[in-house]
Amino acid sequence: MCSSDLAPHARPTPAAWRHGIAVHAALEAAYRDRMLGRPLADTVPDALTALGEAWTAEGLPEDPAWIRRTEAMVRRTLTDDPIAADTVIEADAVIGPYVVFGPGAIVRKGVEIKAFSHIEGAQVGAGAIVGPYARLRPGAVLEEGVHIGNFVEIKNARLEKGVKANHLAYVGDARVGEGSNIGAGTITCNYDGAEKHRTGIGAGVFVGSNSTLVAPVEIGDGAYIAAGSVITDKVEAEALALGRARQAAKPGRAKTMRDARTRSEDEDE
Repeated sequence: MCSSDLAPHARPTPAAWRHGIAVHAALEAAYRDRMLGRPLADTVPDALTALGEAWTAEGLPEDPAWIRRTEAMVRRTLTDDPIAADTVIEADAVIGPYVVFGPGAIVRKGVEIKAFSHIEGAQVGAGAIVGPYARLRPGAVLEEGVHIGNFVEIKNARLEKGVKANHLAYVGDARVGEGSNIGAGTITCNYDGAEKHRTGIGAGVFVGSNSTLVAPVEIGDGAYIAAGSVITDKVEAEALALGRARQAAKPGRAKTMRDARTRSEDEDE
């Protein structure tokens, strides 16, 4: 962002700040060109030319080391294709910045893919919302209106119409029925160290936060999984399942522990 002769932690000059803004703008333009299918052989030289012009325009001294580092950064940023050649994106889809489409990605009409999401070998149904920072791995199928939020990973799983998994979840080798809700921190434990197993979640199921679903396991329609549960057995339709240790409260025990610790520290002195 600024020349290499700046001392560590030195405050960049206004010119260096302006050059940093130019770096960002050049990379944004080059990334957009790559998303639109422009060849890498064209985008990298153009980006480097724009950066060099910005450097010269600000009157900054020549810095070969900085130029080499910047060129490497540009190539690293642009070399990995952000959109595979077989990607399908239908009408009225909205794609945020820095989204990567690997091979086999299909995005239906009216979908919104938010920033920094990664989609490979997955199908995203009409009107679905994905991201930011979501990952759809091969075999992920999102039906109409599904919501996949930040830091959610889906692999080899079908999420039926209207399913929501909005925060910090992993759903792998599974089927999630229409209208179900997957709470934050929920995971399907699909791998036992040797083989993969499937999880079946019915329609209208509520899975509370921080639940662990140990496959193979089935959860019936309309069931309710209490937050923090570890589910290892079948849950019948419309049942409430709790799989966690009972909370125990010991009145006054916290003060007793603090007092004991204080006495021990005084004795050590």
